[in-house]
Amino acid sequence: MHSVITRIVSQLPPDSQEHFQSFIPLAKPTTAGLLSLAPLISILAATDFPQVMWWLFPGCVMGTVVLSLSWIEDSVIEIDNLENMKYEAKGV
Repeated sequence: MHSVITRIVSQLPPDSQEHFQSFIPLAKPTTAGLLSLAPLISILAATDFPQVMWWLFPGCVMGTVVLSLSWIEDSVIEIDNLENMKYEAKGV
């Protein structure tokens, strides 16, 4: 996933690259752990169902982003593999 982000950032203008390279995201397990605290506290506090769902929403968004980035990376790898299969042959 990091390679896809690096490839996208490398295509940006130089002044934008500096801005994005200074951004260091948290690791996925750390982020998932932090995002699970609020719903857990909400459940333990016996709040309403809508309140629990409200606190679950950021975790669902993060999961969607992680899945999307994973699918993008898989697609890029598959396309690279297909491009490596190209060959030059006379008469084709």
